[in-house]
Amino acid sequence: MALTTQFSTLVIKGLGFDTLHTALLGIPQGVLVCIWIGAGALLNERLPKNSRTIVCAIFMLPTIAGSLGFLLAPTNAYVGRLICFYLTGSYQSSFVLSLSLITSNVGGQSKKMIVSGFIWLGACVGNIAGPFFYKADQAPTYRLGVGSILVCNCLEFLIFFALRYAFKYENRKKEKAREGQPALTDQELNRTAFMDMTDKENPNFVYVY
Repeated sequence: MALTTQFSTLVIKGLGFDTLHTALLGIPQGVLVCIWIGAGALLNERLPKNSRTIVCAIFMLPTIAGSLGFLLAPTNAYVGRLICFYLTGSYQSSFVLSLSLITSNVGGQSKKMIVSGFIWLGACVGNIAGPFFYKADQAPTYRLGVGSILVCNCLEFLIFFALRYAFKYENRKKEKAREGQPALTDQELNRTAFMDMTDKENPNFVYVY
């Protein structure tokens, strides 16, 4: 996902703009990213509880549309393709919310550290592999690079719904396991919350989605 941001100057310059105009045209993208992230946080706050995966999926749609439009638009449609490229920044809102989704659904300090490490390991691997998808001989369309983003974005869109189903399923299992047991006091719940128990081990852990 980060490929769009990292190679923005390369893609914009490939549309036929010189270095100065490429730098200037990169400014709106940064502004839009801030707007996307703020809009995602605001929408998530206003919607009912456990709407986070829905919001993440919603903000993947402009990215998918922008990537598809960038690939299909004529090479001389500079303005249209630039607008499509700006749309791809909406994934940043989904990315920020998904990070909070992951940390909120991992129990136990040890497991949190391991999961966080794997997240950034994956990001680093993606950043290493990214340059190989943007080939100079494919300018200005960069079909392989933008196409890989489109495929990944579509998969992410589906994954958000898969996670939503998985978290709801796990919550139902935990609720069923707690049936017939005496209700815990707030003090007892706090004690289990701060123990180094994973979300699987803690019977009182509730997934958010």
